[in-house]
Amino acid sequence: MKKINLSKIKKGFELVFYDQEIPADEDSFLHKRFDLDSLQVMQFVSYLEKNFDVNIENTKILPENFSSIITVRELLRESGIE
Repeated sequence: MKKINLSKIKKGFELVFYDQEIPADEDSFLHKRFDLDSLQVMQFVSYLEKNFDVNIENTKILPENFSSIITVRELLRESGIE
């Protein structure tokens, strides 16, 4: 099984959510909630699928699944990444 690399998830947030403040320290970043629009969600899904070599089911593409690094980590786990 593939491993979840939190720094890759953080990089995705930095790329897609460039208009929002990204906390510098890891603990704050883990608990940061992001405001998403539909385009950002789709850009982030594309980033995750490419960088984690995973296919995220359409039924899982909901804003609440992409609102924090914790929800993204859970989504990746559900998609078969440890």
